[in-house]
Amino acid sequence: MKHRVRSFGKHVFNQNQQIIHLGKQGNVEEATNVFSKMIHKNIVTYNSMISVFAKNGRIGDARQLFDKMSPRNLVSWNSMIAGYLHNNMVEEASELFQVMPERDNFSWALMITCYTRKGKLEKARELLQLVPDKLDTACWNAVIAGYAKKGQFKDAAEIFDQMPVKDLVSYNSMLAGYTQNGKMGLALHFFERMAERNVVSWNLMVAGFVNSGDLSSAWQLFEKIPNPNAVSWVTMLWGFARHGEITEARRLFDRMPSKNVVSWNAMIAAYVQDLQIDEAVELFTRMPYKDCVSWTTMINGYIRVAKLDEAREVYNQMPCKDIAAATALMSGLVQNGRIDEASQMFNQLSTRDAICWNNMIAGYCQCGRMDEALKLFRQMPVKNAVSWNTKKGAVDAKGQINAPHSQVAGDENQESEHE
Repeated sequence: MKHRVRSFGKHVFNQNQQIIHLGKQGNVEEATNVFSKMIHKNIVTYNSMISVFAKNGRIGDARQLFDKMSPRNLVSWNSMIAGYLHNNMVEEASELFQVMPERDNFSWALMITCYTRKGKLEKARELLQLVPDKLDTACWNAVIAGYAKKGQFKDAAEIFDQMPVKDLVSYNSMLAGYTQNGKMGLALHFFERMAERNVVSWNLMVAGFVNSGDLSSAWQLFEKIPNPNAVSWVTMLWGFARHGEITEARRLFDRMPSKNVVSWNAMIAAYVQDLQIDEAVELFTRMPYKDCVSWTTMINGYIRVAKLDEAREVYNQMPCKDIAAATALMSGLVQNGRIDEASQMFNQLSTRDAICWNNMIAGYCQCGRMDEALKLFRQMPVKNAVSWNTKKGAVDAKGQINAPHSQVAGDENQESEHE
């Protein structure tokens, strides 16, 4: 009997892992299929499926499943809030946070991050004051990162100084604020005063100099990193590529002690950016393992040199097609006036994100098919600023006088609420 119970538990565990793996690949339909066919599901099964839906743009399906769950545990609530965070839906996250039966440190950190990501820094600061565990650094670090990213260094430093306990993430959050805002003088001064550094600290400095166009300083620091990791190598490689030093980028790529998929993708992307498609293809075919980014980069490469048939061929060869690859190919079709092919692809997609919707709406606008653009806009479940701006252009081009007054008024009311 015990053996049967163990065997049953192992089977459910394996199916849960399969759902998570398929979700990471963007294969939502397959994950849903595994979930639907499971005779026995546990709470981990539901939590995993919520995360898969949310991380792949199907936040409505995630919430529907969450609402059906009984019982829910703390992970269920955190997974749903994390899903809203992933989809930039702060109000929905806040509403759910308010009715949580219990919260842990992760719940508080998630909600604070929601506010900082949206630039609602005062809200984040107010929430920080309510956190029960003042020794939990994650919440403090989230607020510091929010202020620093916005260039509000005085506020970031104030929170930093108030921290009862600081960890390396706290220091790196401050450092990231300086480097990401191009304040490399302040960054270097702060970096040199840090009592402890890790590879993240070094990588932030290298990336900061790369982004400010100072490749010489970036290279000098790169060579001093005690134990550079894949991010260190790729950051420097991409720095060379961004500034047209493709030969140096390839030399660095060949020097890498070990190459992961990110390294290969970075070098392929460098060739694509420089329109050296033959070199990109040569590397792509040699890759020991390809992920979705590899395939999408190659699709974009062919699109950039107007080889749409080759781009479609690569897309068709993809073992697990994700929304980014589909959107890339659709964009290429739209740019080259093949709107009906793009529309056919769009209609066949089971999962669509905002970029996918916006590209298709913009495509109809570019082809002068304003009625179809407006129809698609009204069908779009979650609209962002790009969606509204594209819709404005469509209405202006079409002329509001041709649209029913009540519909235009309705859209304008929605737009006021959106703004």
